[in-house]
Amino acid sequence: MDNKYSKKGYMPQVGTIAFSGWFQDMSFIKEHPFIDDNGEANIKEEIVRYYGTFQPLKGRTLEIKSYEQRAWAIMQIHSTTDLSLSNGDRISYNDKKYKVMTVFDYNLNGFYEYHVTEDFSKPILGVDII
Repeated sequence: MDNKYSKKGYMPQVGTIAFSGWFQDMSFIKEHPFIDDNGEANIKEEIVRYYGTFQPLKGRTLEIKSYEQRAWAIMQIHSTTDLSLSNGDRISYNDKKYKVMTVFDYNLNGFYEYHVTEDFSKPILGVDII
């Protein structure tokens, strides 16, 4: 039986219906650290384009964070496609660097959610130095 509300069973497709007026074409830079032929640590940058949002974390969710973390710039990304981000990945958006902290796969509902926090560390050979 075909369900007119969902292409993936009986889950509501929030990403295509509710978010349609809210999402827009967006992009950020994803950093890929690597070691070059001379043994030097470098970072290759990739522009990631997606359809979604980049916005501050909801107030209720922020209240759950520890008092110290609330002062950080914690943002959330919503996207209709999987952005291939994992915990610990680093991205840049509007000249600020962020680190991916949480990945939520709501693919059954037609979207993905990522929580990122402002990143003050500098990756060196895969080790975080603050």
